[in-house]
Amino acid sequence: RDSAERADRVSRYVDEVVGSALKGNLSNNGGSNADILVQQLSKRVDHWQHQSEQTVKAIDKKIHSTDEDLRLRQRRLEEQLESAGTSVRRDAERMAASAG
Repeated sequence: RDSAERADRVSRYVDEVVGSALKGNLSNNGGSNADILVQQLSKRVDHWQHQSEQTVKAIDKKIHSTDEDLRLRQRRLEEQLESAGTSVRRDAERMAASAG
């Protein structure tokens, strides 16, 4: 959702800046308006790209951490089940031995 909102803001910003440039609302510095516009847009896109890359890295790290945690929990549960099964089997063998 945040990504969609950011993308929407970027799109609106680009539309606004390009629209202003086309209408001549930027100061008349000859051909440098286009250069300034490109520089501004490039800086913003680079910034958003960097933020996106950092977000992806953080998500990947969280997924990896969660995966490891879930595997550890599963291993512990399997050990507990095995221990409980062994205990039940011993109890059953004792009961069978004392009954017979």
